[in-house]
Amino acid sequence: MIAARALGLIVGVSLAFSPALAGEPALKPGKYDGLHGTLTIQQQKDRTLSFELTVVSSVGDICGLEGRIEHLRARLSLDAEGSGEKNVCVVDFKPSADGIEIATNDLDCQQFCGAGASYEIVEGLYTPDAAR
Repeated sequence: MIAARALGLIVGVSLAFSPALAGEPALKPGKYDGLHGTLTIQQQKDRTLSFELTVVSSVGDICGLEGRIEHLRARLSLDAEGSGEKNVCVVDFKPSADGIEIATNDLDCQQFCGAGASYEIVEGLYTPDAAR
């Protein structure tokens, strides 16, 4: 009985902090501009969200990331066998009133960038295309 109450409390607390329930902005499909490139989010037929993020360094090299967003996070890997846990680039999407803040897990995202580009240029605020 106590365990059931504790579980109910945990579920209640996690629901209370859910972005949709807490009144925070949701991740919306569209095109967003960042300091070094663009982020495009699309809703798929199965109602999931996918993204494409392309940024260009000052020397013209590109970082290109794309994938599926689940729970405001994308997990990308170049591992052909799909083990999924080695060298996984994690991209976090944090929607706000100003746009979408992008953060990565650092060096694991470097594999998606050319030699003259750094994963660091992927990070930052991306604002709706119409806002510029």
